[in-house]
Amino acid sequence: MQQKSQIARYQQISRVLVDQIVAGLYPSGSRLPSEQALSLQFEVNRHTVREALRELKNEGSIYSVRGKGHFVTANKIIYPLSDKVRFTQNILEANLCPGAKLLHVTTQEASVEIGTKLKLKADEAVLRLEILRTVNNVPFSVASSYLPAARFQGLDQLISGSFSLYALLKKHFQVEPLRQESLIETCLPDSREMQLLQVSARHPLLVIRSTACDKNLCPVEYVVTRTRGDLGCLAIHFNNSGSQPECQER
Repeated sequence: MQQKSQIARYQQISRVLVDQIVAGLYPSGSRLPSEQALSLQFEVNRHTVREALRELKNEGSIYSVRGKGHFVTANKIIYPLSDKVRFTQNILEANLCPGAKLLHVTTQEASVEIGTKLKLKADEAVLRLEILRTVNNVPFSVASSYLPAARFQGLDQLISGSFSLYALLKKHFQVEPLRQESLIETCLPDSREMQLLQVSARHPLLVIRSTACDKNLCPVEYVVTRTRGDLGCLAIHFNNSGSQPECQER
């Protein structure tokens, strides 16, 4: 009976918080009171508060930032899928602040899958960039980007601070990638993705596997991007010719 009472209590708290969010007490993007403050407000222990907050996170009403607390989820970022859409451009057009941090860069032999996507021989090298992207300093996606190493020699030396990969390719290599294909699925995060994106094991990620080509239709990038499903929403735009939609995620 005690357990049922506790479950009912945390559900009551989560509903009260939702009502307060809807009423505008906590606007989009604002920080909720701390667990300790909520415990005092609702006269319950912190475990019950954590359960209520966990329920709100699972519903997508709030998100957490490690070391900073819980925040009200803003309207999801509508992320168009087209051949020319860029992450930086898209976020700026939403009046938000984009960021990109290079986590790792390595040169390695192309696997069968990556070699096929980039039309490379098995022993050819690829440059692998792991990039964490943020929106208003909140982790949004992590991408593993593979590019032909021979074609983009020195790219890793050009990256510093917050950057746009496609802007670097255009400026230094005169390449403007256009997406030719995107495959979309969902998955649950592994332990590293949970840490990087600051999500729980129950938060689904949108996984987009995309191939981009230059103007001569030569593959220049294969990228696997994992985006937080609680913050982003993919929009697929169909053309009027009856052909397949153009798909691209960046």
